[in-house]
Amino acid sequence: MPKIDWTDDAIEDLQRLDKPIAKRILNKITWLSHHFNNITPEPLSGGLAGSFKLRIGTGESYIL
Repeated sequence: MPKIDWTDDAIEDLQRLDKPIAKRILNKITWLSHHFNNITPEPLSGGLAGSFKLRIGTGESYIL
């Protein structure tokens, strides 16, 4: 299982979000860490090449 390293900026960003949204993000990242080897992440291009999209719920996308 991959280890999640949280930056100080990421923690601050989560703390600024509404609690239900932050919880959904944390739940999805926890799920991702347990299933990482079973999925194919969607790579981004252009200035975000090397990053991947993480979709949480309906229409919410985050860059990893």
